[in-house]
Amino acid sequence: MSSGDGNGDKGQRGRGATLKALTRALRLLRSLEGVGEGKSLTELSREHGLHKTTALRLLRSLVAAGVVEVDANTGRYKESAAFWTRVAPFLRPAMTLTSEIRALLDRLARSEGGTALIVLPDATRRNTAAPVYALPPGPVRVDPFPSIVAVTPLHATAGGKCYLAHLSKAELAEYIDRGLRQVTKRTISSGPALRRELAQVRCRGFAINRGEAGSGSPAVGVPLRHEDETVVGGLSLAFADLGLEEAELEGRVPLLREAADSIQELLTYGSFRRYMREAAPDAPVPPPELSTTPPDLQGASPSLVRSVGRALRVMAVIWEAPEGMSLTELARHRGLQEATAGRLVRTLVAEGVARRESSTGRYHVDPVFWLRLSPILESVSSLESTVEFVLERLATHAGATAALVCPDAGRYHAVVCSHALPQRPAYFDPARDRYPPLHSTAAGKCYLAFQSEAAVEEYIGHGLSAETKHTITSAAELRRELAAIRGQGYAVSRDESIPGAGELAVPVTTSRGEVSATVALVPLSADLTDSSVSRWLPLLRVAAETLGRVLTAEWFRRAARER
Repeated sequence: MSSGDGNGDKGQRGRGATLKALTRALRLLRSLEGVGEGKSLTELSREHGLHKTTALRLLRSLVAAGVVEVDANTGRYKESAAFWTRVAPFLRPAMTLTSEIRALLDRLARSEGGTALIVLPDATRRNTAAPVYALPPGPVRVDPFPSIVAVTPLHATAGGKCYLAHLSKAELAEYIDRGLRQVTKRTISSGPALRRELAQVRCRGFAINRGEAGSGSPAVGVPLRHEDETVVGGLSLAFADLGLEEAELEGRVPLLREAADSIQELLTYGSFRRYMREAAPDAPVPPPELSTTPPDLQGASPSLVRSVGRALRVMAVIWEAPEGMSLTELARHRGLQEATAGRLVRTLVAEGVARRESSTGRYHVDPVFWLRLSPILESVSSLESTVEFVLERLATHAGATAALVCPDAGRYHAVVCSHALPQRPAYFDPARDRYPPLHSTAAGKCYLAFQSEAAVEEYIGHGLSAETKHTITSAAELRRELAAIRGQGYAVSRDESIPGAGELAVPVTTSRGEVSATVALVPLSADLTDSSVSRWLPLLRVAAETLGRVLTAEWFRRAARER
């Protein structure tokens, strides 16, 4: 198989079969990428052509693995906060990668006067995704709005045909058997006609469109390849000039091929590893390990898919290894037979999550994975945006206000550096002009608990004022409280700073080992129960670990001064 996107694993991608259930689960997970409101079971099963029972079993397995969660109010499935906050440390190097690719597309668009876009298959392998594109100067141009591109079948675009032309016979047959949807009267709707067209694309090395995608604009595309020559998508130029002749479109092919070669070089793992070293010197953070099976999944029917949990644990190992890992190392690390690890990792490779480096045979993260996520990366391109991104995910998934809290310059008051509100009618909104003493908040107590004994005694020496009748005002009681927090690693408060507001906080430890801030969830007091604490702590700890890796103590101090 030359595309690496189907259920087989032949040819250039390696030997042996992939796992069908795991393939389906990974595609369901991909369908949720960046979809903040999530999707229902019905939507996901229909999108992937699965029976609801099958889709439910796979989704339950992803929930148990900690990468998907179910919204308690709507029943919709969405990416878990733990998964996305773990991804955050990769955002800076990934953004560097995609910005270089975007700059290359921008030069191509300006020189040729057409929209330059990368076309990848979506999660269903039926429609196009254009995660990165560049528009030409001037008011008349083709703008590939995501809402339009997302519903355009691959066989209706030049880049999509380049991708289809390099599928295995079995994969192409499966694509055709599921039907060839017509977008315009020019769209190919016959299986034999599509096979003839794709054979010509393979022979010529490029594809041409004349109004097949609905806009009426001509386009030309060439295959986009990985370093092992696997075709992962297409690189296209689309024009608003309807009068362009086919010969003029063909004249753009040499420049397109040159640009595709440059992108291929950027998509090597050696290139991405350089970005990681330059933009994120700390070791990357792996996705979350398998969580314990949630209570509502224990003894549930249908049963969980074991390969989903195993595969995500293998992926966590790969993410931890900047130089990649061999199959033998992966199997030994996870306590699996090599044949089992091989099937798991081949499926990850086929689905564009992992990659096998041809020169060393070692497996690593696939840089195309970051290319797919470039629309999300744009929204978190700075440290401040990364903080907002992490807190918004935390607030959304916990259903409570999330806050990054630092001490003020005098180390006596708590300052909310950044916060995000939950999507619910009743919530706590931190006032920007309110700076309560540290000992009256869970975030402040969590900060104090990890400071030196001298610093704590100096703080106590300033006096322990009462914000409410529940605020700790006894020095002995505060010392006992801080010792308990150090032992358990988190702090809880109820009505100690503001009546009606609870708080759960964990420390943020920087790469130098300093606790410079805390991450807190601030729900209404009635919502802070033993059950919610156990449910929220893993999310808070992942968020704190993420922020500790990407931020510095000086960033926290500057943020506190600016408030």
